[in-house]
Amino acid sequence: MRSIPINGALRKTALLVIMAHRNNKGSFPDMKTVVVIGGGASGMVAALTAAEEKENTVLLLERQSRVGRKLLATGNGRCNLTNTGTAPENYHGRNPAFALSALHSFPPEAVLTWFRSLGLVTVEQYGGRVFPLSDSAGSVLDVLRF
Repeated sequence: MRSIPINGALRKTALLVIMAHRNNKGSFPDMKTVVVIGGGASGMVAALTAAEEKENTVLLLERQSRVGRKLLATGNGRCNLTNTGTAPENYHGRNPAFALSALHSFPPEAVLTWFRSLGLVTVEQYGGRVFPLSDSAGSVLDVLRF
């Protein structure tokens, strides 16, 4: 997986290239090249997931000079990865069902298993909050970058 910084014009060009390669069904006819736009936490996870398919070449495009910069600020610099008590009934607001799809697709145990597969050691703290054992968001960024 390669990561290259991009500016606004290049981001628009990348989007046009991706749209030009889509067939009329909205999918790529040849999934050998996967372009992920945005090197934040979600973009890095998407790129790593795409890279699990050995035939894929993954290109991660990021506007900033370094991927994952904002990740370092999460959880007061500790990066709360998940909460083992996460459940649909804990979500409130106008549309509490909003979180259902995400919680069913990637429940807390799956999050922890995935990070373990990358080599991240975690610890569960009071209230089910899960952090890297190092207590540093930098550890999370390192496993996502390398």
